[in-house]
Formats: sequence, C-alpha cells, structure tokens
Amino acid sequence: MTRSRARSRQLPTLLVALTLMAALPIAFPVAVAAAGSSVVSNCDDGLDPVPPGSLRDAVEAANADGDATELDPHAIAFAADLPCDTITLAGAQLELSAHMTIQGPGADVLSVSGGGESR
Repeated sequence: MTRSRARSRQLPTLLVALTLMAALPIAFPVAVAAAGSSVVSNCDDGLDPVPPGSLRDAVEAANADGDATELDPHAIAFAADLPCDTITLAGAQLELSAHMTIQGPGADVLSVSGGGESR
C-alpha cells in the first residue's frame, strides 16, 4: 500500500474523531462555577447586625464566595441611586480576605470614611 493511500484512509477516521471531540461539550456540558456579585444599595453600616445591602454586607458576601478566584473575582458594584455621597464605617474596618473587585462610581461621587477612626 502506498503512503498516499494510507493517508487517504486515515483522513475519514480523523474527521470522525474531530467531529466527536467538537460535539462532546454540547452533549456533556461541564458546569463552570462563576463568582457571585453584590450591589451596595444603602449607606448604612453596622456590626450587629450587618445591614443588608450595605458595603459591609457586600464585602462579607465576597469573603464567603467560594467560587471567587483571581481570574473570576466576586464583583461589588454600587446602585446608581445610592442616596449618599459618603459611607461612614461604624467601628471595625472592612476585612477583605477573598478575591473581589469593587467598582465604585468615582471618588468625586462617593467616598468611604473611617468615621475619624484610624485603621
């Protein structure tokens, strides 16, 4: 058998194999966990209890997000209708211990204050 004949017989087998490989992700989808997201919707802060929708609540959710990675961090954003220009922290500093991004509206629109406390 000549070399060209052997290659021509292998070509259909190769095409079938490539077609099956391309179809596998469709037939058997792989679940990929995605990091979560949080929206800061109020300007409150507190420790006991942590106000829902607060920056502290969003940071705690990000810290607890087991799916967050360096390439897919937990995303924290601020509501467009946030009713303040300063969020004043009540006591303890925010503990950032996980992969997260915090996308604010800009320093000219919103600031975070330590309330006169040093950190």
